[in-house]
Amino acid sequence: MRVTRRDTSKLAKPHRTAEGFLRVEGVIARACLLEYTNHDGTLRHELVSPEALFDTESMRSFAVLALTDKHPSDLLTPETVAKHQIGSVGEPRRDGDRLVAMLGVLSNTAIAAVEAGQVELSCGYSTEVEETAGDHPTLRCPSCGTGHYDGIQKDRRGNLV
Repeated sequence: MRVTRRDTSKLAKPHRTAEGFLRVEGVIARACLLEYTNHDGTLRHELVSPEALFDTESMRSFAVLALTDKHPSDLLTPETVAKHQIGSVGEPRRDGDRLVAMLGVLSNTAIAAVEAGQVELSCGYSTEVEETAGDHPTLRCPSCGTGHYDGIQKDRRGNLV
């Protein structure tokens, strides 16, 4: 089944451009087990394997996306992007078990928020989830530390950061 997911991480130290914009590197996704809440309130963990994260088409789908402030309730469309976009995302690259990209923060309000300490970053994407449970020998959930997963994310496609 295809679902919408989010992954959160932190921004590096921003740098001002000559024009006054911010340029900052951000981790936009990670190979790990991510924790989600089911409709009934129980927790589930999904495996994001390095193979799925660093798949050529998956990585390419995260390039040149809209950077948003806060997370819109839905994925962006051409009709909704102008309402939410505060910057842009450059070409992603692999850095160990992380997918990183240079971000351009272009909005005055967003620049002020980042300079005041807003450092959380969250990407939004769609993915196929294969309902296969298991235990990963090395990857862990950043929230709780477990290696157990209830599903495997595949065919990830970026929509916003």
